[in-house]
Amino acid sequence: MNIIVLLGKSGSGKDAMQNLLINYFKKFEIVKLTSTRPMRENEKQGDPYFFTTKDNFLNNLNNFIEYRKYTTLLNNVKDDWYYGVNKHSLEEDKNYILINTIDGLNKIKEYFPNANIISFYLDVSDIVRTKRAELRGGFDKIEWNRRLEEDNNDFKNVLEKVDFIINNEEENLNLTFEKIKLILIKKSISSWKKYFKFFLFMKIIN
Repeated sequence: MNIIVLLGKSGSGKDAMQNLLINYFKKFEIVKLTSTRPMRENEKQGDPYFFTTKDNFLNNLNNFIEYRKYTTLLNNVKDDWYYGVNKHSLEEDKNYILINTIDGLNKIKEYFPNANIISFYLDVSDIVRTKRAELRGGFDKIEWNRRLEEDNNDFKNVLEKVDFIINNEEENLNLTFEKIKLILIKKSISSWKKYFKFFLFMKIIN
C-alpha cells in the first residue's frame, strides 16, 4: 500500500496538485473525505466530498480513521464543519493520494503502520494565499482571517512532521508538480534497502 499525502494551508494549491498527480499516477486513487460542510452550487454527492449531516457524522465517529472540526464564520454566521477519512474509503491492496493535516497524517500512519507513506507540504506565504483567495470570488475577509489564524496554528511544527517542503508560490503549478515527481523517483532509486517495496512503487507510478 502506497500513500502520497499532500499538506498545506488554505490557498496553497493542494487540490490542483492532487489532480495533476492523479492524472499522472494512473494506479493511484483519490481519498475523498466525508464532510458536513454545505454542498455548493457546482458540487454533487461524492465530488469533492461525501456529504452528510452533522448528526450522522457525530453518531458514527468510530467509522473514521481521523476527523477534524472547523468553526467557520461566514456572513457573521458561526457554524461547525466536520471532515473525516472514513475507514471504508481505503483498502490495503490499493494506492492513494490524499490531502490532510499534520494530525491526520499521524493518525493515518498509526492506522496503516506497514504502508509506504510519503508526505509533501506545499509552502505558500500568507500574502500570496490571500491574493489567490481574493481572485476566487466570494471572498469573506472575516472568515479568511479566521482561516489564516487557524492554519498558522495547525501547521506551526510542520517542518518536523513531513518528508518534504515544496515552495508553491510561483504561478506555475506544473513546475511544482515536476519537483514532486522528481523527488518520488529519486527516493525510489536511493532506497535500495527497501528494494522490493520501491520496485513495486515504481512499477505502479510508471
